[in-house]
Amino acid sequence: LYGLTEKQLKLTYQDAKRSKGQTDYIFLKNLEFKLASVVYRSGLAPTIFAAKQVVSHRHIKVDGKIIDRASYRVKPGQVISIDVEKNPAIANLAKNTNCEVPPYFEVDKENCKVTVAREPAQGEIPCAIEVMKVVEFYAR
Repeated sequence: LYGLTEKQLKLTYQDAKRSKGQTDYIFLKNLEFKLASVVYRSGLAPTIFAAKQVVSHRHIKVDGKIIDRASYRVKPGQVISIDVEKNPAIANLAKNTNCEVPPYFEVDKENCKVTVAREPAQGEIPCAIEVMKVVEFYAR
């Protein structure tokens, strides 16, 4: 679902476990706010793998700065964008990608911009996995 290796998933779990709050919610929120996940969920890329490639090829800007790490964690208030003039093919792909955007993202398809409006509420993250089973697996 998020295109991570086993090691990356384990590190994300360990980070969530160290944080204050419910481990399962923080774990899922950390996965959801990775730059590649935001690019995919917001519709700037058709798949998670395309999102990782767009990020690693330096087509994505966060608050006006190019970020080429798919694991970069975005924060509420940040603006993720594609430079339409420099990357017309990538921008055209982003404009034609249709997906259901979560309510915690504000998307401007015409300008290829996404604003992370807020942190998601518990149960608001659209995922088809049982997070507690993942947490229980790594907790052993």
